[in-house]
Amino acid sequence: MPRRTHKEAQQTRQRILNAASLAFCSNGVSATSLEDVARRARVTRGAVYWHFKNKHALLAELLGSIRFPIEHVEEEGTLREACDTLTTALLETARSHSIRRVLRILLCKVEWTEAQPYVQRRIVLVRRQMDAYLMKVFSQALARGELRPDLTLIDLSLLADAFQMGITGLLFEFAQSRPSLRDELRVKSVIRILYEFCAKTENSTGALPIDVPAES
Repeated sequence: MPRRTHKEAQQTRQRILNAASLAFCSNGVSATSLEDVARRARVTRGAVYWHFKNKHALLAELLGSIRFPIEHVEEEGTLREACDTLTTALLETARSHSIRRVLRILLCKVEWTEAQPYVQRRIVLVRRQMDAYLMKVFSQALARGELRPDLTLIDLSLLADAFQMGITGLLFEFAQSRPSLRDELRVKSVIRILYEFCAKTENSTGALPIDVPAES
């Protein structure tokens, strides 16, 4: 039998990843065996083990193989332009079946006691990138006078938390539902509300309407 070329090996590896994505999304990670993955990929179980040491190695590569659109955003322009960039990135997420499938695995189909290191690492990475992005956007917006001038670093951190929670809510919605015409309305509404909450307007004076408890 002729040896497989590198290209053929990579194609087989991708088939296994695609099959694992479908199996994990349908049955959950703990209820899916590598034999299940092999059947879906139409390869032998030995082929799966040749590419991946075990199920956790397969899961880790699957979670690391997709970069969510929100991981591509970079600080640019005004606060409104940054919100437009976030909206575009989230709409890309909503429209991608493969990304929604991995989101479903990441947020709904992994038992934390079994695969916590892989899942936690992926979630922490995305959250840190988004937090750094938001803090830079808000700091630049404050310097340009787009936010109320009396906002403190704590206020900016709270704004970043509010955006994070809004984005997380949208991602959970994408993970648990099929693509819908309402996705665009949801994304634009959430980002617009968050933008209007923090943007400087004629009537926006004083600190954010949030009492921050003093540290004990």
